[in-house]
Amino acid sequence: MFSTVIEKDKFLNTAISSTRHIQEILSDNSYLLVGKDIFLKDKVQKYILNAPTDNLDSAVIKPLILESVIRAENLAGGAGNICLDIIANFLGEYVKKIKSGISLKEIEKDLNNKLDNIKDDISKNSKKLKKSDFHMILNHQFSTKMQRSLIETISEKSDVFSPVSIEKTNRNNTRIHFSNGFKFNIKIDRQFLVHKRAWSRKNVKCMVIDGFIESIGEIHHLLEKASSTNKPHVVFVRHMSDEVRSTILLNLKRGTLDIFPIEVGFDENTLNILNDISICCDSDLISSHKGDTISAACRKDLTIVDKIVITESEIRIINRCDEKALSAQLNYILEKMKKEKSPEVVDLLKKRVDSLSAEEVKIFIGNDILIEDRRVIEKLDKFFRTIKSFINYGYVKSRDIRSEEFRKTLCEIYYPSSAIFFGTRNAFSTIRSIVSIEKAIIIK
Repeated sequence: MFSTVIEKDKFLNTAISSTRHIQEILSDNSYLLVGKDIFLKDKVQKYILNAPTDNLDSAVIKPLILESVIRAENLAGGAGNICLDIIANFLGEYVKKIKSGISLKEIEKDLNNKLDNIKDDISKNSKKLKKSDFHMILNHQFSTKMQRSLIETISEKSDVFSPVSIEKTNRNNTRIHFSNGFKFNIKIDRQFLVHKRAWSRKNVKCMVIDGFIESIGEIHHLLEKASSTNKPHVVFVRHMSDEVRSTILLNLKRGTLDIFPIEVGFDENTLNILNDISICCDSDLISSHKGDTISAACRKDLTIVDKIVITESEIRIINRCDEKALSAQLNYILEKMKKEKSPEVVDLLKKRVDSLSAEEVKIFIGNDILIEDRRVIEKLDKFFRTIKSFINYGYVKSRDIRSEEFRKTLCEIYYPSSAIFFGTRNAFSTIRSIVSIEKAIIIK
């Protein structure tokens, strides 16, 4: 292993070359074949797949730009492309300013002024999306009746927060599948399935414990009631002792209990999951932090959930929960996403939003719609990523951005307000980082 030190001038020259390379990719309007009958024209995807010829670009500059672009896209659908466009159009300009002797302080001031002007344009011209606006944007982005009809069907039958997945099939006809229920990707101990593929019950008594069940004595009353009533129970918990786990499993196999324990663990993926599950189940969260004890909670009447389906890797909760509490939780997470800068944390927050969405939409693309437009998968994916931003934050027309140099980067007519803001903010932050680097060290 050895390292190479890259001095400032060489680094800045490479940054200018990288900018030209990005501009070439962005100006190329040809389609990119990524699979049988699947074409892409997306700028970010082209940039990801196009390898730089310079090692410094590949090792330092491109990773910096990609991190910024992906973080912007996670914050608002459509912001990734804007971020990449702005970096391509402005990075070279500011590198040349640094090389000419203009101070970093002056450049930061100029970038802040530009961002303030964009924020001002957005605040003055942003419009809340109405139904008529939705159809106007839909007609602008999709040329065929079949594509528009597909999206209209989904928008009428699902919630805006519903996650949408798109899959190409060999069938002739395109199909849409709507799945109800809150979905949590939790890997369970398959022993509790007792050689079955799934555990599915209606009118399930539910308990959510933010803690550790150490002994059978703590849940003695719960087990007694479950045995005497023969009603299905689910217990969500951080962890259980081997004694508790083996006792429940033994009684399950004997058929004396119908109780399913789900251990969610304690890591970055499950840190807040029990709070989210308690809202979906409309159940109290039992926690020692609130002075609760497991044994006392077991004596109380438990919440009844309409239906729970458990497989080896997924828990689906189908329940009429408190809509106000659910809405408040979703808004809280969305606000955190707006303020969060780490792409890893934003990704975790997005997963929580998906789990708290009561419906899931799966589109199985058939030959009928693919023959009309080979880019339909890319278009649909992009639309469903951006539509939430349109609805949550409104939209701005590109002509309402005062700066002519910015308008050149906005090739579409309609943009989510949040996409323009986050795309610009992240692009400027990356430009500032690149022009401020004094030297780079490449370790091989």
